[in-house]
Amino acid sequence: MITKHNAISVVLPTCGDRTTVGARARYLDISLRSLLDQTIPFSEVVVFDTSENQEIRYHSPYRKDPRVRWESAGKKIGIVDSWNGAIALAKSEFVTIFSDDDVALPTFHAQIQEGLRRSNFVCVPFRFVDENGDPVGDVRWAGKHESMDAAVFRHRKLVHSLELVLPGNVFRKSWFERIDGFKDTFLPCGIAYDDLFWIEISTNTTTVAFARDIGFHFRIHSDRPASRLRSLAPFQESIPKYIELVIRRLSDLGTSSGEIESIIEARQDIIDGMMEYHFLRMLGVAWNVGKLEPLRVLGLVSEYAWSSVSIQNKIKVFPRTFERFWRSVARRVTKVS
Repeated sequence: MITKHNAISVVLPTCGDRTTVGARARYLDISLRSLLDQTIPFSEVVVFDTSENQEIRYHSPYRKDPRVRWESAGKKIGIVDSWNGAIALAKSEFVTIFSDDDVALPTFHAQIQEGLRRSNFVCVPFRFVDENGDPVGDVRWAGKHESMDAAVFRHRKLVHSLELVLPGNVFRKSWFERIDGFKDTFLPCGIAYDDLFWIEISTNTTTVAFARDIGFHFRIHSDRPASRLRSLAPFQESIPKYIELVIRRLSDLGTSSGEIESIIEARQDIIDGMMEYHFLRMLGVAWNVGKLEPLRVLGLVSEYAWSSVSIQNKIKVFPRTFERFWRSVARRVTKVS
């Protein structure tokens, strides 16, 4: 019996410059190999070169591999244009965007196909790994959800109680065209570009499906845009404008007035959730560059916390205590950043 699979394009926008031996260039071939070694082959694997010198293909061992389609932006472009440009190149009915520094497990595509039996929007569980590929923290929500009401999904994304990253989620390409792709969110360092995108994509369905097992490794390193946040002050000031953008976009896409009202009522919860999440991420970056001495003295972080993810697991404060004091602590971090 031959099983029919949905046609899925996986696209990889890459900005790594081989001549400068950037981190993303070093990881690209690992990502490609993982996508080509699937138990179920993807319909197509597309690399979209957005680097300055446009020579990434010529240094890759997969430059002549017929399973890989190489496309070029013709010049260096920004992060939003690179994501939109990569998805626009997809020829299949369904598309998933994959990072050029992450690693797909062999059953990644199989997990997606299983999820597509339940919804046309599928999110795949993942695990954080460090620059060397070593696991950091727990697997994110594997086995915790099979499906979720789309309105609940949007609420949880807004208050940051559901951690979703850019790669590993599949959707209809026509939905991407309907919402007009990724957009600027008014937040520094490209924060929430993908959050807004997933919130908008979810308006095309009533149910979001979750794959049942881990599908890929999400690599944490200093070259990721959100890792460059060094001060919470401009970020905090930008959040209200981001919330207004979300409300406007959901209204434009036909979301019910009741859901819009619930978002307005949850405004402070959204601000608190975003600040807490990115405060913890900033702690990880600050730890790596040696600027956490005041926080170590306060006893807020442990001596063996070394990354944004591990700090979330090893933070020494109870959640309620953290919620009570994060604003004052954030001010201290801002002063040393």
